[in-house]
Amino acid sequence: MGIGIDIVKVSRIRKLLEKSKFTETRFLEKCLHPKEIQQYRLLQGPQINQDQRAKWLGVRWSVKEAAFKALQPTHYIYMPFMEYAHNEQGMPVINIHKPNVIIPSLSVSISHDGDYIVANALYLP
Repeated sequence: MGIGIDIVKVSRIRKLLEKSKFTETRFLEKCLHPKEIQQYRLLQGPQINQDQRAKWLGVRWSVKEAAFKALQPTHYIYMPFMEYAHNEQGMPVINIHKPNVIIPSLSVSISHDGDYIVANALYLP
């Protein structure tokens, strides 16, 4: 059994995004699955501001960091191999995209309020 928790301050991610396009790209490659990078690129229009993009990224960072902690030491699955999604009931899930790795029971929960995002993960092998 493993439990993971993480908290993110959205303004820290916003500052990182404001540094440079290079810094933003490196951050995306470090924490997002390729499908999520495509989704993020769609958030570039004028209807989505920098705060909303930072919150979108913060949710993914926090839930993946919590999942990473919960899976250790049994599995070391890094963020680009995880995809944050929702199941048919609208509950948050982490899909693992790593060859020959099956994670049968990883539950995640996420909450945000103002400038903070917190995520929990529970792994029951």
